Amino acid sequence: MPITIDQGLHEQRWSTPELLALERKLVRTAEARADEATAVAPGKHVRAALAARPGLDLDQVAMVRQLTQDGAGVSLVVGRAGSGKTYATGATVDAFHRAGIRVIPTAPTGVAARELERETNLPAPTVDSLLGQLDRHEERLDRQTVVILDEAAMLGTRKLARLVNHTTRAHAKLVMIGDDKQLAPVDTGGGFRALRLRLGACELRGNHRQQTRLGQQVALLFRTGRHAEAMDRLVKHGKVVVCRTEAEANAVQVADWWARFSTGQSAGMIAFTHAETTRLNAAARELLHQAGRLGDQALIVGDRELRHGDHVVCGRNARKRLGIVNGTRATVTKVDLDRRTLTIRTNDNQTVTLPAWYVCGRSFDRPWLDHAYAVTGHKTQALTGDDFSVRPSTRADAQWAYVTATRHRFDLRLYVVEEPQAQDEDTRHTPLPTRDPIAGTIRAIQRSGERVFASDQQLEADVRHMTTTDLRRERDRLRDLLNSAPPSVAHRIALLTEHQRQSEAQLREAEPSPARDRRGLFRRLRSQARPSDQRPDAQVGQATDQTAANLVQLRRQEQQRAAFLERHAPDASRYLAIARELAWRRRAHARALEIEQPGYLVNALGPVPKTSHGRRTWQSAATQINAYRRGYGVADPDNTLGLEPQGDLERRKAWRTCRQAIDHHCQDDWHGRALPGGHYEERHRELV
Repeated sequence: MPITIDQGLHEQRWSTPELLALERKLVRTAEARADEATAVAPGKHVRAALAARPGLDLDQVAMVRQLTQDGAGVSLVVGRAGSGKTYATGATVDAFHRAGIRVIPTAPTGVAARELERETNLPAPTVDSLLGQLDRHEERLDRQTVVILDEAAMLGTRKLARLVNHTTRAHAKLVMIGDDKQLAPVDTGGGFRALRLRLGACELRGNHRQQTRLGQQVALLFRTGRHAEAMDRLVKHGKVVVCRTEAEANAVQVADWWARFSTGQSAGMIAFTHAETTRLNAAARELLHQAGRLGDQALIVGDRELRHGDHVVCGRNARKRLGIVNGTRATVTKVDLDRRTLTIRTNDNQTVTLPAWYVCGRSFDRPWLDHAYAVTGHKTQALTGDDFSVRPSTRADAQWAYVTATRHRFDLRLYVVEEPQAQDEDTRHTPLPTRDPIAGTIRAIQRSGERVFASDQQLEADVRHMTTTDLRRERDRLRDLLNSAPPSVAHRIALLTEHQRQSEAQLREAEPSPARDRRGLFRRLRSQARPSDQRPDAQVGQATDQTAANLVQLRRQEQQRAAFLERHAPDASRYLAIARELAWRRRAHARALEIEQPGYLVNALGPVPKTSHGRRTWQSAATQINAYRRGYGVADPDNTLGLEPQGDLERRKAWRTCRQAIDHHCQDDWHGRALPGGHYEERHRELV
């Protein structure tokens, strides 16, 4: 089925009825669960979980409160790169556990699941594993279960639909945490984005990773699509190195990496293709070998050799058998040439012996174990370091650029090549039509790589090819749609936030403190003798919890408004385009009437005035008269409007509007003085 036209390639995009039906069902299911009151944690448990993590920022606190108290069957969180979403997820899990609610964390990839497992102290299977357990009824969900899906934007639509179906049937809560501004799934995706634009999402806007002001500014610019401004900042601070050839870029990038890596810094290199990372890894290992940092024994695996001291990255999941996942980074500590095994120490200080079947394994001509000095952008998931050097590519997109620009803590450098090698077999390669390599890189990384639901794309006609009637009908439809946006409650949120701060301060004062004096001790004893719901601290706590619950609902409303505006931003742009097209057609039509000057217009309005003001009023009245005649079939060349209609109220209203336009033009001071004496009154009587 045709769904849209790619404006960049001028090609029609197609989808299948099965996928369109699946997407619509997924959206309907999630929207129907918005007010289920599922897995709501009491306020005291939420406050206790927040108190156990005093380092949370305001956005993280709001996230914990919303996920634990909004009651929605499907809740979403947008976590920017370095915003601390995993740490805040730990506080959310703690609040659920205190309330007796079971939590099942999961993620699409093994490395993301391992990070989630480390933060929550819970078993975190991958999505494929969890879906298999649910299909085989080895895992059961219920109303007191919360499934937390991390890196949700990387999950394909079909797998997400299966997970939503399982949680819906069991009335379990599904929490989706991700960021559609980062790397997209290889499979058909867009589910996270589609639900975010309909349900709204809590957003973590802080940046706890980049430790320099420049790094934070560049990360924000890349995220918001201001790539040219981000590159200007990097160029201004000397962070962009332009090389003539790829060989020169390899040498400079590896030399800069070695200057930092050799001094003990956590430095790394990022490139777009595996071929580029292979060349960079070979050059890096040459420097390591010359410095005596690699062992003498070399295990040859295909075209690669592995020695003691090598930094490696695993490319195959073997979680149950070896305890490693795709993306595990480690250092080789022992090489056994006879058994062809390697002993590695992972970055989380686990010692693992890799058997020969894993060391020599390959998938799609890629080894399962590879050097880790230079990696591709997709291998940087959950990766953070002090310093990173990045090789942008004309085949990259905005998501790749944002991810690779946010892996560092202190320093980021880009290496741009003036004459990249042509990739004839790659249809996505964008040749540089300009000699400015920086401008070519900016133009390439501005291309969006996000996944969008097929049902969200519209096959719209060009406004220039639509009739005026269709344009007016579409304009009215879009105006009604945009006017249906949820109202803003930002002011109420600000007032209630201040009220919540005061309530929490009162609660801290009402809570028992060992520093009280003897008189305060007797007062507390008398207070504790009362029923629990009548104690002052309990009453203040209830008021605080109610304020927090009201604030959560207001924030959801504001998030839904923001989602509505973002979702319908193309509709707003189309509305403006239609308004401009209609205005242009009105001006063109008025100009044609001014040149032609039909007799029925001259009889009613006289000739076209010479002043600009007179011309505008003449054109306005002429356009309205002509629209009336065309709309109601008035064909008399001499009679301008005909007699005033009596039965049709709508036509009578239009007739009077035209007459008012004629009166306004004829009664104009300049035009009235310009007419010969008595001509205005005579013409007015003839018209009436």
